[in-house]
Amino acid sequence: MEDCIFCKIINNEASSWKVYEDDLVIAIFDIYPASVGHTLVIPKEHYIDIYDIPEDLAGHITKVCKRVALNLKKTLGVEAVNLIQGSGKSAQQDVFHFHMHVIPREENDDFKLYYQPRHDIKQMFDELLEKIKKERV
Repeated sequence: MEDCIFCKIINNEASSWKVYEDDLVIAIFDIYPASVGHTLVIPKEHYIDIYDIPEDLAGHITKVCKRVALNLKKTLGVEAVNLIQGSGKSAQQDVFHFHMHVIPREENDDFKLYYQPRHDIKQMFDELLEKIKKERV
């Protein structure tokens, strides 16, 4: 993609701090980190989101996320990590090239993942489950 920052990084047209690389992916420090060591794992081929990326590549990215997380745990001494992936604008995706965030966490850090539970939704579970079973991919 011509104006995709991740494609530019992959093609060495933009700089980055490369943490890991193999034939399929790169891992770089996030330029707007939520914590020390915040890393993005990005496929070298351009896929927009979770709906676009092949399953085997998504699996490989998850394995690389684990490798990065273990390395950060050893290096930084952190005991917690969030793996985050947002697909679509409503999910706060702002670079439309699939990527996963590996975010090291510490007790009482200022990064919060919180939502208000929607107790009304569980009333729809039976109906929703039937719909999912009919449309299962």
